[in-house]
Amino acid sequence: MNRMRDRIVITFFLFLFLCLSSIAVAKTPVRLATYGQADTLAVFKEIAEWFNRSNPDYELDVEVYAYGEYPTKITIMLASGIYPDVFLTWAQYLPSWAEQGMLLNIEPYWQKSRVAQRARLYPFAMEAAKYKGRLYGVPYDFSSIVWALNLDALAEAGLPEPPPDWDVEMLKEYAIKLNKPDQGRYGVKLGAQSGITNWQWTVNYTGQGWITDDFQQVNVEHPKNIEMLEFWQDIVWAYDAAWVSGKPATGKDDFTGAYAIWWSWAHWGARHEVSPFEWTFITYPKGPAGQESFAHGHLWSIPAMSPQPDAGWVVLEWMLTDEGQRAVVELNNRLPLSPNNDLWNRYYGNLSPRNRQRVQKAVMENIYGQNLVRTMNYWPTWPDVERVMNAHLTNIFNRRQSPRSEMASAAKEIRAILGLK
Repeated sequence: MNRMRDRIVITFFLFLFLCLSSIAVAKTPVRLATYGQADTLAVFKEIAEWFNRSNPDYELDVEVYAYGEYPTKITIMLASGIYPDVFLTWAQYLPSWAEQGMLLNIEPYWQKSRVAQRARLYPFAMEAAKYKGRLYGVPYDFSSIVWALNLDALAEAGLPEPPPDWDVEMLKEYAIKLNKPDQGRYGVKLGAQSGITNWQWTVNYTGQGWITDDFQQVNVEHPKNIEMLEFWQDIVWAYDAAWVSGKPATGKDDFTGAYAIWWSWAHWGARHEVSPFEWTFITYPKGPAGQESFAHGHLWSIPAMSPQPDAGWVVLEWMLTDEGQRAVVELNNRLPLSPNNDLWNRYYGNLSPRNRQRVQKAVMENIYGQNLVRTMNYWPTWPDVERVMNAHLTNIFNRRQSPRSEMASAAKEIRAILGLK
């Protein structure tokens, strides 16, 4: 009798132990969706392993879709009620996805999080995650356009390296003096040719982009914008110091010597290491209204209708920790989002010591450190406006049409897109 009772008691406690053990090891599954190439999945699986080690109550799984299908895939998934807990929102899609109610405003989570408050992210990087004042995610893959110099070409011409506060007149002077198209090198790469590059030059000449910040006026007919377009048109044609389609090709590219001065991206340092000459990054040349660098970035978002937004926030909050930021920099080779010297050293660690010192000083100190950054805030009709502008910019730079006439036509078309008089 006692043996039977003992067996029952032992069996009961064994069963209880197994139940409690299964409860203890149960983890909350979390899904992250992004886009990428063949090797992207392996990278994000390693990032997920870092997250899972630090968050034993969760199990992060990663889904990677092809670049071309990603925006449509996310839209269909959310419309069908299939919600990843976290997904990547492209900078260009933030306005439309926010307007469609696809994205959760994470401001309440952010305000309650000590991790978020201590993250020290650059304010201009934070702007990339906002739309109409609301915070829709954690910044990711933020970068800025910088300018680059062929230092060997400068030395050969007896020209000193421009100071960080150089201006457009110095750019023009250097471009003309460094111009050697017959030797396969133009003085400068056309900086205002199309799209975002032209938009930023409009900002630095007029103080605002193609459309005024209040979206009440089209800004492309501004006298200073016409001056900027004439400035570049002269460099291209009057001085033959910049290449456009139709001119003799150099047989080189940005990294192998096609230009003495050219625009690049802050995250392209490693690409320039193949250059057969000494090089460095530098600030934008100062225009009449400023010296800001164009910048934009994507963001990690939570679906507005997510059944478990708290689980999504655990992932986003971890990305703001020192470990999370290091994982993104070290494993996925993305620029740091904060003034953390260790992260910057890791990111540019694949450059030669001399180039790393030059590049970090240019980007971290002279551009980011001086807040010389203009974060692009796209709007829903940006693609339509960009198509209009690019068509007229092609007429200006490739067909030598009048900037004033082309911008008058562009302004009329843009007003129609925006519904402005």
